[in-house]
Amino acid sequence: TDIDLKDRGLLYNWSAATRDSSSNSFPSGVRGICPTGWHLPSDAEWDTLTTYVGSQSNYTCDNNSNNIAKALADTTGWQNFNTALCAVGNAKSDNNKTGFSAVPAGDCSGMSFNGAGAYADFWSSTQINSSHANYRALYYYIASVDRNFTSKFYGYSVRCVKD
Repeated sequence: TDIDLKDRGLLYNWSAATRDSSSNSFPSGVRGICPTGWHLPSDAEWDTLTTYVGSQSNYTCDNNSNNIAKALADTTGWQNFNTALCAVGNAKSDNNKTGFSAVPAGDCSGMSFNGAGAYADFWSSTQINSSHANYRALYYYIASVDRNFTSKFYGYSVRCVKD
């Protein structure tokens, strides 16, 4: 079965997710909206995760250390319009070897919700400047995890990390 929209979680702008605290430390030390004993990961922590997953051959696809999105993506909820071997939306039963279970909640821009089933965007606690911050993304049609930055006003998912 597919994930119902109500099971995709909430989307937060960067300010709400971090309570306006920025860090690129490991660990970040930014609790933000996370419960006590947990924190929002920094860009450095995301780097550590993706580097580790890429270094484990049982988590990579087609022996390519960049092809790790399938290992992090949940087995349900993803669109399957792409037939590329290592794309998240292809052979979804092969997804989630790490147990990370990234759910494709999409994002929010103003009052517009986009990409449910197509991508999972996660804030980091690392800001670029007063209006932009880093995030990580998985897309149904790509095998790698994207690292980028965008406006803090977008609504993205968060992943809390245990302290």
